[in-house]
Amino acid sequence: MKRFITSILLFAAVWLHAAVLEGETFFCDFDGKNLVVHSGKDRKKLFLLSGIDMGWKQGGTGNGSLRRNGDGSVTIHYPFKEENAYCEFKISVKGSMLTNEITLKPASKMRLGGQQILRRSLAGNPRGILYKNGIWTRPASDGVPYERAGAVVREFPAGEVSVYEKISGNSEWSDFARQHVNLKLDKDSGLARGAVAYLILPAKRLGVAAAMFAEQGLTVAIPPQVPFNLWKSVSEKPFVTAEISNGASTEKNVSYRIVVRDYDGKVCLDEKGSVTVPAHDSASVRIMPELSGERGIWFVDFRTEQGAFARSMIGVLPEYVFKEPEKSIFGIAAAFDVPSRKEVAKLLRRMGVGWVREMGKSSYYDQIGANALFHSNKSYKVWMGEKDASARNAYIAKTLEQVNRQDTVGWEFPNEWNMQSLNKGAHADDLMKNWYQEIRRQMEEKKISRQLIGPALAGGDIAFLRRIHELGGWNILDGISFHPGRGNMTADYAGREYWSYYGSLQRVRKFLADKPRKPLYLTEVYACTKPNAWWYDSYRMAADNILLMYAIALKEEVTAAFFYQLHDGVWFNIQGVKPSDPEYFYGLLHRDGILKPSLLAFCNIAEQLENAKFVRDLKLEKQLKGFLFEKDGKQFAILWNREEGYFQSAKKPGYRHLEPWISHWKKASELLIPAERERISVVDSIGRKREFAAENGTVSLPLTGSPVIVHGVNVDKLKLSK
Repeated sequence: MKRFITSILLFAAVWLHAAVLEGETFFCDFDGKNLVVHSGKDRKKLFLLSGIDMGWKQGGTGNGSLRRNGDGSVTIHYPFKEENAYCEFKISVKGSMLTNEITLKPASKMRLGGQQILRRSLAGNPRGILYKNGIWTRPASDGVPYERAGAVVREFPAGEVSVYEKISGNSEWSDFARQHVNLKLDKDSGLARGAVAYLILPAKRLGVAAAMFAEQGLTVAIPPQVPFNLWKSVSEKPFVTAEISNGASTEKNVSYRIVVRDYDGKVCLDEKGSVTVPAHDSASVRIMPELSGERGIWFVDFRTEQGAFARSMIGVLPEYVFKEPEKSIFGIAAAFDVPSRKEVAKLLRRMGVGWVREMGKSSYYDQIGANALFHSNKSYKVWMGEKDASARNAYIAKTLEQVNRQDTVGWEFPNEWNMQSLNKGAHADDLMKNWYQEIRRQMEEKKISRQLIGPALAGGDIAFLRRIHELGGWNILDGISFHPGRGNMTADYAGREYWSYYGSLQRVRKFLADKPRKPLYLTEVYACTKPNAWWYDSYRMAADNILLMYAIALKEEVTAAFFYQLHDGVWFNIQGVKPSDPEYFYGLLHRDGILKPSLLAFCNIAEQLENAKFVRDLKLEKQLKGFLFEKDGKQFAILWNREEGYFQSAKKPGYRHLEPWISHWKKASELLIPAERERISVVDSIGRKREFAAENGTVSLPLTGSPVIVHGVNVDKLKLSK
């Protein structure tokens, strides 16, 4: 009898660990809780699935039971402790892909939204390599190309093979054992459903996995070749590599065309070719155009005959060492560690950034020797009553401790409380009573000498500032901060529209004029490049406006102007893709760190204005505009033409931006410029310099709506308007 029972148990154990599913590259077994994925080649354990954690301390599933389905799939039933609550994984296999269809029956008091699938790598890197694929897309009628969201994939390397996870939830909400998953609740049945998928492929095939998950036959990507795709000189032979991924199960012969243009539209490379891409594999094509010039940006387009397309940029920016960047007005409001914290710090130093708006545990100011403003925010909806005073005061004490511990100029608080009620002064009373007075009291009690800066308003909200002043805010605040937002007008437009950069700055300056002088901080300035959106800048408009924004900030004696932000994207979805949301397009760099013309414009104007002082406006004839600056004993001018007005675009259906090598300004007016010597030098927005020889002591310079920086002007002989 013992031998019979032992045989039965042994048979059960063998059945329990036998393959319950088999794919082309893997097989799975089940041990009563975990579905374990093995390599089909060497039977190595790669990965496991083991149920659901509901998040928010609601608990998770326990052991499960497996049943086979008539279609060849299996279903694992995982019960919760709560009666009638369960989760089921219906797992099917096709080729090298494993699909998990999830059905969740929550208990009556369970909250959905925080659920995470329990899964874990059993070999190699337990956290995996996250990849957010973007699919380059051209609008149906002209306009600039943009990325739409492709698959979000995490690769778990395991030697020669990898497990690739398709993420349907929040990719940032994960650890080595869990990954957030989206489930949609059907109110009629009370069931929540969703799906995840996995591929077992050779290692280093993220592009292939993304193509397969998105059911694309062919994809093209041009990842950064060096940090930011930025070289110091054309002599370094800049190049990029197009990676063609074949998501199909058959080999493909791919014909392609490469076109590279400079910022003026000159074609530097126009080349055709073909390459064979094996099934579920990739091939690469190196692109090395002949480039010229000390600095510039080039646009690389790669298109296949099958319609797959990608764009990238190559930049050249020579070395330049800022002598005292901490004395400048140039700041960055936010940055991500893409490609790495070390490389970002190097770039910020090259940009001449002297101010960093710090949040949380960020420490870029330490790494680049910049001034720092610590910034934090709490919603005006929380901690406003007397009953919340203890929690509010504890937060203030903790933050002041951090501000004092770090070598920061001060604490900026809060952030854009006025956004929902512009120019009404709403919430100013609460801010003063519940926050500013207590912050100042604690600062004095603890002898903290940092500045208190605020209110970080959205736009030049005079009603809010006036109310703060009426309530005694000038005795509490050490510095004033606001965010001069800007719509479809140029940065130098000083009209009455609320969202005008120069108009907002002038209104705030006028309000401050008769009050005790305090530092003025523009803690967010913008040049958003949301593609083909009439309210926002094109790539070329952004470069022009960045130059003007900082020239105006220096003219208006701003203490610091913080560009928002270094990278495209949002903090909760770094390197994510969402073309419909303008918040994803505020960077000087693309989401993957590749430069925009904006970056070159920022570096250019930072170099030009280093140690410069504003002298006066240049009142020229017609609609020609100018500022005069002095640097190292020499004067230079920033000149432009407003013959076509200040509005860059108009609201209309199907609006499309022009490509970055095409100027949207169509008119030019000649300005006769008296030269100090035999020639003048003219620098455009992105820093490219040209020299013009003087004839009879003058140069006839055509001016458009794009500003230029002119050195060698004899200002005393310049013809001004009366």
